[in-house]
Amino acid sequence: MKKNQLFFSFILIVLCVGAFAAMGYYYLTYRNAIMQEAVEKSGTMSIRMFRENMEKDFFSEENKMLLDIAFTGAKNISNGDLVALRRRHPIIDRIFFLHTTNSTHVNNDSPENMEDWLVGKVESTVSRRPIEPFALRHFSGRYNDQPVQAGFLPLPHASAGGKTDYLIFTFDQDYIRNKMFPEQVRLFDGILPAVKIVEKSIGLDSDGASKNMLFVDMPFHEIFPFWKIIATVDLSGTKKRARMEFIVYSGIIFFVFLLIVLSIYFIWQQMQQERKLSQLKSQIIFHGSHELKTPLSLIRMYAETMMLGRIKHPSKMQEYYRIILSECDRLHLLINNTLEFSNIEKEIKEYDFTKGDIVATLQQIMASYNYYLKQKGFTLHTDIDPDIPSFLFDRVAMTQIIVNLLDNAIKFSPEKKKIHLSLRRDAGGLILEVTDHGIGMKPEALQYIFLPYYRLSKRFRGSGIGLSLVKHAVEAHNGTIRVQSEPGKGTTFSLLFPLAHERSE
Repeated sequence: MKKNQLFFSFILIVLCVGAFAAMGYYYLTYRNAIMQEAVEKSGTMSIRMFRENMEKDFFSEENKMLLDIAFTGAKNISNGDLVALRRRHPIIDRIFFLHTTNSTHVNNDSPENMEDWLVGKVESTVSRRPIEPFALRHFSGRYNDQPVQAGFLPLPHASAGGKTDYLIFTFDQDYIRNKMFPEQVRLFDGILPAVKIVEKSIGLDSDGASKNMLFVDMPFHEIFPFWKIIATVDLSGTKKRARMEFIVYSGIIFFVFLLIVLSIYFIWQQMQQERKLSQLKSQIIFHGSHELKTPLSLIRMYAETMMLGRIKHPSKMQEYYRIILSECDRLHLLINNTLEFSNIEKEIKEYDFTKGDIVATLQQIMASYNYYLKQKGFTLHTDIDPDIPSFLFDRVAMTQIIVNLLDNAIKFSPEKKKIHLSLRRDAGGLILEVTDHGIGMKPEALQYIFLPYYRLSKRFRGSGIGLSLVKHAVEAHNGTIRVQSEPGKGTTFSLLFPLAHERSE
């Protein structure tokens, strides 16, 4: 039964731990996903703001250039003006004029093949859709597999005839990435995670992403079609926070779970104790009924024999009277034990301490109990010091102590029917000992014999409350009780009573 309970408890613990671990895993995964999604949304919003600021900064630089051109005089710009314009606005990489009247290229700083490529782009754009004068247009493409971001500004020709010249320029991408970009990063310091501008063709994994890093990317609008922004977010803090939340919540859940388990365990233990107590009480009623039945049967048998006049000899009649009286005393003891134990359980037991002669009390007990001992075949040896002084004790309780110890000795001595009772004075007080030569007890049983309802063996009759009553009565006299026992050799109960003590009820 115990093995099954242990196995069931082990399986229950394993299942609970497994369920708890699974719950923790799914919770941690869910929290990580939620937090990662929140971080990703926050990073996306920050990148969007950063992109808008970058574009505003770019258009601001571009507008400064256009104002400078306007102040210089768009129709009268010379080659020297273009060189000076480029120096004042580092955002410009190359700048030159396309004259539609004679297709002469004014700025010789730009490579001719690069100019041809740019002119072809402008002419292709203009041929598809006429563009109003002073309406800035952007275009992009790849030249020699390198990205180029450019623009052109249509300008009315200085001569008549409705001809249009075009101011063509390219943007310095190194300046944008190495000058404008870091300035924007400084403005967003503390708001944005780590950001950088990369080619669109670069994937998110190309820089060696780890499990604790989150990459959020966003392309620019048409002005930077070759680039995208990548924000790198360190998720280690987020995951650590999720783990801390899991630990805290797990601790709370585990504590509550432990309380529930302990509560269930204690309730189960209480129910088991109640069940055992109920069984013990049922056994007491059963065995108590049998113990009451024995003296009652004897009393009835001898009384009927005498009533029918079958006993003629006076000496035999006196023997029958003594048997009936002895069984009445035994019946009185059994009933008194039950009543006394009930009072002890209800905590209403009271003792009547009076100063008296303990030796005389013992002699009276022996005289009334001697016939019962002889009837059971026992020999009682006494060793009582006659010089014992008077002291405070409860006569009824003392009688109960002696009779219960003698009854216990009779019960557990089926073969060697000898009992020794001694009373002597010691430096600490009076020592009363009752020794039998019965079956004895194992050392591990000694700690239980004074517990209510405890029975050493089911083979022997009894209610299991006699020794409990003895211990309570001895302690009420401020005394102590010790037991020495050896299996197969017998048992000795030693009771020490102080000669002077306060009442203990």
